[in-house]
Amino acid sequence: MEREDDVQLIREILSGNDAAFGILVEKYQKSIQALAWRKINDFHYAEEIMQDTFLKAYKKLPTLRNPNQFAGWLHVTANRLCIDWLRKQKQLEGNETS
Repeated sequence: MEREDDVQLIREILSGNDAAFGILVEKYQKSIQALAWRKINDFHYAEEIMQDTFLKAYKKLPTLRNPNQFAGWLHVTANRLCIDWLRKQKQLEGNETS
């Protein structure tokens, strides 16, 4: 049932109903923030990554081939943003020691 709800919301968003995206954000923001917090162990950056995840999802939503997979797609997006953030932190640390 939840996936069907997501599919309906995605259809509405793609038809121009931006309020429907707010519903998706509300539904998934805690799990996305929790994922980011577990990965990077910093509450404030996790919040920033969560926001970036939803911004990226909103922009890329038309490219989502299977709306039934929205939740997984969103979590993969968040995970990749965490990996990018961690990579940048490692580079910054490496530059400080040089």
